[in-house]
Amino acid sequence: GFHIEDAVSAPLYYGYGEDGSRSAHARSVEGTIMERARDTVLVLVKASPQVIAERMRQNPHPRGVLQEKDIEHVLKRFEEEYAASNIRYRLTLDTTAATEQETLAQFVKDIGPHLSERDRTRLLAHRALQGME
Repeated sequence: GFHIEDAVSAPLYYGYGEDGSRSAHARSVEGTIMERARDTVLVLVKASPQVIAERMRQNPHPRGVLQEKDIEHVLKRFEEEYAASNIRYRLTLDTTAATEQETLAQFVKDIGPHLSERDRTRLLAHRALQGME
């Protein structure tokens, strides 16, 4: 999703793309993704503004660009880019009240319908091999 992060962050923090060109570029990147990897799943990971602010205070990223005053705007922009995406398979994970383990469990549950037959076969083979150890 770096193309989406670019569409959100570039106009806000880096001084380019204010004209919507980064969003247009994101759609172009998605066109290439859909040509080469049709089964791609776009995952929107989100949390409430209050939780994000608290997480930023508790565990600041050393090179983070997001400013607390921009959290609501950035959340809105990610939602807009997600809605505009050309990637057909999507899921949303709201981590507001979920632990990392709960979020992973939700992902595993939600990704299931998007897996190809080949993916399912590889998972079954992997599980079978793990059971043999």
